Amino acid sequence: MDGKDVIIAQLRQENSELRALVAQLRDKIAKLEKNSSNSSKPPSSDIVDPQPNRTKKKKRKIGGQKGHPKHTRRPFSEDDVDRVVIHTLPDEEVRRRNLIPLDETEVALQQVDLPEQMFNVIEHHVQLYEDPYGKIVKAKLPKDIRKAGFFSPRMTALTGYLKARGHMSYSTLQAFFHDIMNLEVCQAFLTKVCTRKLSPALQPAYSEVAEFIRNAPIVGTDETGHKNPAYKSAWTWCQQTPEAVFFHISPSRASQVLLDILGEDFGGVVVCDYYSANKKFIRDYRILVQYCWAHLVRDIKFLTTLSRKAVERWAEALLSILRKL
Repeated sequence: MDGKDVIIAQLRQENSELRALVAQLRDKIAKLEKNSSNSSKPPSSDIVDPQPNRTKKKKRKIGGQKGHPKHTRRPFSEDDVDRVVIHTLPDEEVRRRNLIPLDETEVALQQVDLPEQMFNVIEHHVQLYEDPYGKIVKAKLPKDIRKAGFFSPRMTALTGYLKARGHMSYSTLQAFFHDIMNLEVCQAFLTKVCTRKLSPALQPAYSEVAEFIRNAPIVGTDETGHKNPAYKSAWTWCQQTPEAVFFHISPSRASQVLLDILGEDFGGVVVCDYYSANKKFIRDYRILVQYCWAHLVRDIKFLTTLSRKAVERWAEALLSILRKL
Protein backbone atom coordinates (compact mmCIF):
# COMPACT_ATOMS: atom_id res chain seq x y z
CA MET A 1 0.00 0.00 0.00
CA ASP A 2 1.57 3.28 -1.12
CA GLY A 3 1.26 6.64 0.64
CA LYS A 4 -1.84 7.63 -1.34
CA ASP A 5 -3.75 4.52 -0.27
CA VAL A 6 -2.77 5.10 3.38
CA ILE A 7 -4.17 8.64 3.27
CA ILE A 8 -7.41 7.41 1.67
CA ALA A 9 -7.79 4.74 4.35
CA GLN A 10 -7.18 7.30 7.09
CA LEU A 11 -9.72 9.71 5.59
CA ARG A 12 -12.27 6.91 5.30
CA GLN A 13 -11.68 6.00 8.94
CA GLU A 14 -12.03 9.63 10.05
CA ASN A 15 -15.16 10.02 7.91
CA SER A 16 -16.71 6.95 9.51
CA GLU A 17 -15.89 8.22 13.00
CA LEU A 18 -17.27 11.67 12.20
CA ARG A 19 -20.50 10.14 10.86
CA ALA A 20 -20.92 8.17 14.07
CA LEU A 21 -20.19 11.31 16.12
CA VAL A 22 -22.71 13.36 14.13
CA ALA A 23 -25.36 10.67 14.68
CA GLN A 24 -24.65 10.69 18.41
CA LEU A 25 -24.86 14.49 18.52
CA ARG A 26 -28.13 14.47 16.57
CA ASP A 27 -29.63 12.01 19.04
CA LYS A 28 -28.42 14.14 21.98
CA ILE A 29 -29.90 17.26 20.39
CA ALA A 30 -33.18 15.43 19.82
CA LYS A 31 -33.27 14.46 23.51
CA LEU A 32 -32.54 18.05 24.56
CA GLU A 33 -35.30 19.33 22.30
CA LYS A 34 -37.93 17.04 23.81
CA ASN A 35 -41.21 18.80 24.56
CA SER A 36 -44.74 17.87 25.56
CA SER A 37 -45.62 16.84 22.00
CA ASN A 38 -42.98 14.09 21.71
CA SER A 39 -42.36 13.00 25.31
CA SER A 40 -43.92 12.69 28.75
CA LYS A 41 -42.80 16.20 29.71
CA PRO A 42 -45.65 18.42 30.97
CA PRO A 43 -46.89 21.26 28.73
CA SER A 44 -45.67 23.77 31.33
CA SER A 45 -42.08 22.83 30.46
CA ASP A 46 -42.61 24.16 26.93
CA ILE A 47 -42.82 27.73 28.25
CA VAL A 48 -39.00 28.01 28.41
CA ASP A 49 -38.86 27.15 24.71
CA PRO A 50 -42.27 28.04 23.26
CA GLN A 51 -43.18 26.63 19.88
CA PRO A 52 -43.87 29.37 17.32
CA ASN A 53 -47.44 29.79 16.21
CA ARG A 54 -47.13 29.20 12.47
CA THR A 55 -50.80 29.55 11.62
CA LYS A 56 -52.54 32.89 11.90
CA LYS A 57 -56.09 32.35 13.07
CA LYS A 58 -58.75 34.75 11.90
CA LYS A 59 -59.81 36.94 14.78
CA ARG A 60 -63.52 36.65 15.40
CA LYS A 61 -65.81 39.16 17.01
CA ILE A 62 -66.74 38.94 20.67
CA GLY A 63 -70.15 37.46 21.50
CA GLY A 64 -72.52 35.17 19.65
CA GLN A 65 -71.45 34.33 16.12
CA LYS A 66 -73.60 34.68 13.02
CA GLY A 67 -75.91 31.70 12.60
CA HIS A 68 -75.45 30.59 16.21
CA PRO A 69 -78.81 29.58 17.74
CA LYS A 70 -79.98 31.90 20.50
CA HIS A 71 -80.06 30.45 23.99
CA THR A 72 -82.41 31.97 26.55
CA ARG A 73 -82.92 31.07 30.18
CA ARG A 74 -86.13 29.26 31.06
CA PRO A 75 -88.34 31.63 33.10
CA PHE A 76 -89.09 30.93 36.74
CA SER A 77 -92.52 29.46 37.38
CA GLU A 78 -95.20 31.45 39.18
CA ASP A 79 -94.59 29.41 42.34
CA ASP A 80 -90.90 30.36 42.32
CA VAL A 81 -91.59 34.11 42.27
CA ASP A 82 -91.38 35.65 45.76
CA ARG A 83 -92.55 39.16 44.97
CA VAL A 84 -94.23 40.93 42.05
CA VAL A 85 -93.60 44.63 41.42
CA ILE A 86 -96.01 46.42 39.04
CA HIS A 87 -94.65 49.52 37.30
CA THR A 88 -97.24 52.07 36.12
CA LEU A 89 -97.25 55.22 34.04
CA PRO A 90 -97.34 58.56 35.87
CA ASP A 91 -100.91 59.70 36.74
CA GLU A 92 -100.45 62.87 34.71
CA GLU A 93 -99.66 60.90 31.55
CA VAL A 94 -102.62 58.60 32.12
CA ARG A 95 -104.98 61.60 32.34
CA ARG A 96 -103.39 63.41 29.40
CA ARG A 97 -103.67 60.39 27.11
CA ASN A 98 -107.05 59.40 28.49
CA LEU A 99 -105.80 55.87 29.28
CA ILE A 100 -107.85 53.26 31.07
CA PRO A 101 -105.84 50.80 33.26
CA LEU A 102 -106.65 47.16 32.64
CA ASP A 103 -106.79 44.33 35.15
CA GLU A 104 -103.86 42.73 33.35
CA THR A 105 -100.08 43.08 33.51
CA GLU A 106 -97.31 41.71 31.36
CA VAL A 107 -94.02 40.17 32.51
CA ALA A 108 -91.19 42.46 31.45
CA LEU A 109 -88.26 41.06 33.45
CA GLN A 110 -87.48 38.42 36.05
CA GLN A 111 -84.73 39.63 38.35
CA VAL A 112 -82.80 37.62 40.94
CA ASP A 113 -81.98 39.56 44.10
CA LEU A 114 -80.29 38.94 47.43
CA PRO A 115 -82.15 39.40 50.72
CA GLU A 116 -81.19 42.33 52.89
CA GLN A 117 -79.94 39.90 55.53
CA MET A 118 -78.43 36.66 54.27
CA PHE A 119 -78.85 34.65 57.43
CA ASN A 120 -81.50 33.91 60.05
CA VAL A 121 -80.80 33.87 63.76
CA ILE A 122 -82.57 30.98 65.50
CA GLU A 123 -82.80 31.16 69.27
CA HIS A 124 -83.52 27.78 70.82
CA HIS A 125 -85.43 27.77 74.10
CA VAL A 126 -86.06 24.84 76.41
CA GLN A 127 -89.31 24.53 78.27
CA LEU A 128 -89.18 24.82 82.06
CA TYR A 129 -91.30 22.65 84.35
CA GLU A 130 -91.88 22.45 88.07
CA ASP A 131 -92.17 19.09 89.80
CA PRO A 132 -94.44 18.41 92.84
CA TYR A 133 -91.57 19.34 95.17
CA GLY A 134 -91.01 22.76 93.62
CA LYS A 135 -87.86 21.78 91.73
CA ILE A 136 -87.35 23.28 88.24
CA VAL A 137 -86.95 20.72 85.45
CA LYS A 138 -85.61 21.78 82.03
CA ALA A 139 -86.42 20.14 78.70
CA LYS A 140 -83.37 18.82 76.84
CA LEU A 141 -81.96 20.48 73.75
CA PRO A 142 -81.95 17.94 70.85
CA LYS A 143 -78.53 16.34 70.44
CA ASP A 144 -78.09 17.32 66.76
CA ILE A 145 -78.84 20.99 67.50
CA ARG A 146 -76.49 21.03 70.51
CA LYS A 147 -73.66 19.42 68.52
CA ALA A 148 -74.12 21.85 65.61
CA GLY A 149 -73.30 24.80 67.86
CA PHE A 150 -73.15 28.37 66.58
CA PHE A 151 -73.40 27.38 62.90
CA SER A 152 -76.38 25.32 61.76
CA PRO A 153 -75.67 22.33 59.45
CA ARG A 154 -76.51 24.48 56.40
CA MET A 155 -74.08 27.22 57.46
CA THR A 156 -71.43 24.60 58.18
CA ALA A 157 -71.96 23.10 54.73
CA LEU A 158 -71.66 26.55 53.12
CA THR A 159 -68.38 27.13 54.97
CA GLY A 160 -67.02 23.82 53.73
CA TYR A 161 -68.12 24.54 50.16
CA LEU A 162 -66.39 27.92 50.12
CA LYS A 163 -63.26 26.46 51.66
CA ALA A 164 -62.95 23.36 49.45
CA ARG A 165 -64.74 24.22 46.21
CA GLY A 166 -64.01 27.94 46.36
CA HIS A 167 -60.39 27.47 47.52
CA MET A 168 -60.79 30.26 50.07
CA SER A 169 -58.20 30.82 52.77
CA TYR A 170 -59.48 31.27 56.32
CA SER A 171 -58.82 35.00 56.10
CA THR A 172 -60.84 35.18 52.86
CA LEU A 173 -63.61 33.15 54.47
CA GLN A 174 -63.68 35.58 57.38
CA ALA A 175 -63.82 38.51 54.95
CA PHE A 176 -66.72 36.89 53.05
CA PHE A 177 -68.82 36.53 56.20
CA HIS A 178 -67.93 40.10 57.25
CA ASP A 179 -68.27 41.89 53.90
CA ILE A 180 -71.09 39.95 52.23
CA MET A 181 -73.13 38.48 55.09
CA ASN A 182 -72.43 41.18 57.71
CA LEU A 183 -71.57 38.43 60.22
CA GLU A 184 -68.56 38.59 62.51
CA VAL A 185 -66.73 35.26 62.97
CA CYS A 186 -63.09 34.65 63.87
CA GLN A 187 -60.66 32.55 61.84
CA ALA A 188 -60.15 30.12 64.72
CA PHE A 189 -63.86 29.28 64.68
CA LEU A 190 -63.86 28.76 60.89
CA THR A 191 -60.81 26.48 61.21
CA LYS A 192 -62.65 24.45 63.84
CA VAL A 193 -65.72 24.14 61.60
CA CYS A 194 -63.65 22.77 58.71
CA THR A 195 -61.18 20.53 60.57
CA ARG A 196 -63.21 19.27 63.53
CA LYS A 197 -66.70 19.05 62.05
CA LEU A 198 -66.58 18.75 58.28
CA SER A 199 -63.55 16.45 57.98
CA PRO A 200 -64.91 13.78 60.38
CA ALA A 201 -68.36 14.09 58.78
CA LEU A 202 -66.90 13.35 55.34
CA GLN A 203 -64.71 10.45 56.50
CA PRO A 204 -67.33 7.69 55.95
CA ALA A 205 -67.92 8.84 52.35
CA TYR A 206 -64.14 9.11 51.79
CA SER A 207 -63.64 5.56 53.06
CA GLU A 208 -66.48 4.30 50.87
CA VAL A 209 -64.89 5.78 47.73
CA ALA A 210 -61.47 4.38 48.75
CA GLU A 211 -62.98 0.88 49.07
CA PHE A 212 -64.75 1.27 45.73
CA ILE A 213 -61.51 2.27 43.97
CA ARG A 214 -59.63 -0.65 45.53
CA ASN A 215 -62.13 -3.12 44.05
CA ALA A 216 -62.71 -1.45 40.67
CA PRO A 217 -61.83 -3.47 37.52
CA ILE A 218 -60.03 -0.55 35.82
CA VAL A 219 -58.42 2.41 37.64
CA GLY A 220 -56.60 5.37 36.14
CA THR A 221 -53.92 6.88 38.38
CA ASP A 222 -51.83 10.03 38.27
CA GLU A 223 -50.18 12.48 40.66
CA THR A 224 -49.15 16.13 40.69
CA GLY A 225 -47.00 18.22 42.99
CA HIS A 226 -48.09 21.41 44.69
CA LYS A 227 -47.07 23.73 47.49
CA ASN A 228 -48.21 22.89 50.99
CA PRO A 229 -46.90 24.72 54.06
CA ALA A 230 -47.32 21.56 56.13
CA TYR A 231 -44.70 19.64 54.12
CA LYS A 232 -41.45 20.36 52.30
CA SER A 233 -43.19 18.91 49.25
CA ALA A 234 -46.71 17.60 48.72
CA TRP A 235 -48.34 15.44 46.09
CA THR A 236 -51.99 14.99 45.24
CA TRP A 237 -52.64 11.47 44.00
CA CYS A 238 -55.77 10.85 41.96
CA GLN A 239 -57.41 7.53 41.12
CA GLN A 240 -60.44 7.60 38.87
CA THR A 241 -63.08 5.36 37.35
CA PRO A 242 -66.21 6.32 35.38
CA GLU A 243 -68.17 6.16 38.66
CA ALA A 244 -65.82 7.73 41.22
CA VAL A 245 -62.75 9.92 41.69
CA PHE A 246 -60.50 9.52 44.74
CA PHE A 247 -57.98 12.17 45.89
CA HIS A 248 -55.20 11.59 48.41
CA ILE A 249 -52.63 14.19 49.52
CA SER A 250 -49.27 12.81 50.60
CA PRO A 251 -45.76 14.18 51.29
CA SER A 252 -44.44 11.24 49.25
CA ARG A 253 -44.38 10.39 45.55
CA ALA A 254 -43.15 6.83 46.12
CA SER A 255 -44.83 3.57 45.08
CA GLN A 256 -45.78 2.99 48.73
CA VAL A 257 -48.62 5.50 48.24
CA LEU A 258 -50.10 3.36 45.47
CA LEU A 259 -49.68 0.30 47.69
CA ASP A 260 -51.56 2.04 50.51
CA ILE A 261 -54.39 3.12 48.19
CA LEU A 262 -54.87 0.09 45.92
CA GLY A 263 -53.29 -2.68 48.00
CA GLU A 264 -50.93 -5.47 46.99
CA ASP A 265 -53.88 -7.71 46.09
CA PHE A 266 -55.36 -5.25 43.56
CA GLY A 267 -56.95 -7.39 40.86
CA GLY A 268 -57.85 -4.82 38.23
CA VAL A 269 -56.03 -2.98 35.44
CA VAL A 270 -54.04 0.18 36.18
CA VAL A 271 -53.99 2.92 33.53
CA CYS A 272 -50.97 5.19 34.08
CA ASP A 273 -47.90 6.91 32.66
CA TYR A 274 -44.29 5.68 32.88
CA TYR A 275 -43.47 7.29 36.22
CA SER A 276 -41.06 5.02 38.11
CA ALA A 277 -43.35 4.63 41.15
CA ASN A 278 -46.11 3.30 38.89
CA LYS A 279 -43.76 0.84 37.18
CA LYS A 280 -42.35 -0.37 40.50
CA PHE A 281 -45.83 -1.00 41.92
CA ILE A 282 -46.84 -2.84 38.73
CA ARG A 283 -43.65 -4.92 38.67
CA ASP A 284 -43.54 -5.81 42.39
CA TYR A 285 -47.17 -6.95 42.60
CA ARG A 286 -47.66 -8.19 39.02
CA ILE A 287 -50.43 -5.73 38.24
CA LEU A 288 -52.02 -5.65 34.79
CA VAL A 289 -51.30 -2.28 33.15
CA GLN A 290 -52.36 -0.18 30.19
CA TYR A 291 -49.87 2.64 29.68
CA CYS A 292 -51.30 5.97 28.62
CA TRP A 293 -51.82 6.14 24.86
CA ALA A 294 -50.95 9.84 24.79
CA HIS A 295 -47.52 9.08 26.29
CA LEU A 296 -46.99 6.14 23.94
CA VAL A 297 -47.76 8.29 20.89
CA ARG A 298 -45.43 11.05 22.07
CA ASP A 299 -42.55 8.61 22.57
CA ILE A 300 -43.05 7.18 19.09
CA LYS A 301 -43.05 10.72 17.70
CA PHE A 302 -39.70 11.27 19.42
CA LEU A 303 -38.26 8.23 17.60
CA THR A 304 -39.00 9.95 14.29
CA THR A 305 -36.52 12.72 15.23
CA LEU A 306 -33.55 10.36 15.70
CA SER A 307 -30.75 9.95 13.16
CA ARG A 308 -31.25 6.28 12.32
CA LYS A 309 -33.40 6.03 9.21
CA ALA A 310 -34.55 2.49 9.98
CA VAL A 311 -35.86 3.58 13.38
CA GLU A 312 -37.52 6.64 11.82
CA ARG A 313 -39.26 4.51 9.17
CA TRP A 314 -40.41 2.01 11.81
CA ALA A 315 -41.79 4.83 14.00
CA GLU A 316 -43.65 6.42 11.08
CA ALA A 317 -45.22 3.04 10.20
CA LEU A 318 -46.25 2.55 13.82
CA LEU A 319 -47.81 6.03 13.96
CA SER A 320 -49.80 5.18 10.86
CA ILE A 321 -51.20 2.10 12.60
CA LEU A 322 -52.03 4.11 15.71
CA ARG A 323 -53.94 6.66 13.65
CA LYS A 324 -56.15 3.84 12.36
CA LEU A 325 -56.68 2.62 15.93
